[in-house]
Amino acid sequence: MIGTALGGALTSKYVAILLPVSLAAWCVATGRSRAPPALLGASAVAILLFAPVVWWNAHHDWASFRYQFASRHREASFQADRFASYLGSQALYLSPLLFGLVAAAGLRVGLWAALRREPGASFLWWMGAPTAGSLRVRRCGHVVQA
Repeated sequence: MIGTALGGALTSKYVAILLPVSLAAWCVATGRSRAPPALLGASAVAILLFAPVVWWNAHHDWASFRYQFASRHREASFQADRFASYLGSQALYLSPLLFGLVAAAGLRVGLWAALRREPGASFLWWMGAPTAGSLRVRRCGHVVQA
């Protein structure tokens, strides 16, 4: 079932590749040297479901991959003022109090749980933080248009 969900996610949004990457990072961070057999089976199902997308792209000069990962990002670069603008807009959107609570919770779960190796909190951190971090960094290089 997980393989079907991941395969469907990859078919619809390429950013879903961050899920297995996050899971691999969690395995490395917690000292798990091998993935469970069920996870390997799920990965095989996901690859099988994503294979038609790769096949289509291979026969069409990698059109959607080039668009998603290269051509539309040529002009983008990280800019600190955009990052500050992003954080400020999130604080206003959530409200300053709620933004502070969310930031404190993220730091508590992320930094201290990773050091103490609390299994549940560590898993949640590694499954969410790489994706959230990469999306935030990418946001700093683009002006979002409504």
